[in-house]
Amino acid sequence: MEDFVKSSTCKYLFFEVPLIHTRNLINCFNLILTIHTDKKIRVKRLCERDISTENEVEKRLAFQKNEMEYLKVCNIAFYNNSTQKDLTNEIDIFLHFLPLQRFRKRQKFW
Repeated sequence: MEDFVKSSTCKYLFFEVPLIHTRNLINCFNLILTIHTDKKIRVKRLCERDISTENEVEKRLAFQKNEMEYLKVCNIAFYNNSTQKDLTNEIDIFLHFLPLQRFRKRQKFW
């Protein structure tokens, strides 16, 4: 991944890292974003998406890190309790102001 970052000509690179804690990668990024949804809404959406029962979804979520752990390490949190359009608008605003953002120095991946 480090080679990819070094060879890129893009001004900004975005990576999706689902388990950033367990992979010990927090310091490898200049900025960490998270998308947060209240648990009740998240469970409802997962039930619909996966055609699962609330109990099945709750069991899966029990194995995941507490949402607060992600919020503690992120620089910016997007709240996704509304519509996909609202989330997209929020992200568009973030991207508009991204050039003004101060970035922390990152470590190499490995």
